[in-house]
Amino acid sequence: MIATAGLVLIEAGRIESELKKLDADLAALIEAYASSPRPWCLIDTHHRGMERRWLSFEFELGRDHDTLEKLVSKARQSYMRVGGKVSEAFVQRVEEASFRFPALRATL
Repeated sequence: MIATAGLVLIEAGRIESELKKLDADLAALIEAYASSPRPWCLIDTHHRGMERRWLSFEFELGRDHDTLEKLVSKARQSYMRVGGKVSEAFVQRVEEASFRFPALRATL
């Protein structure tokens, strides 16, 4: 769980950095999320893995799990923050493209 939470944090930082540099183009955003060499959707996979491990983790009575809880909480917050930024960028680019998805037409 610790490693997976770390991957969520690493991916969140990378995505935030790449989002700032990304072209203001809908096709570029879709490619970055779904089909780039290191797609942004990896963060979703890592987040699901972290949550699955969290739900199956057996907390021992009387043991201090504060550090683990803080790590998972920070990873969750980072995931939500980055997801919000990507969603906002997506909606903005869809509006700018007049709700047309030229990048998808070429692949259909």
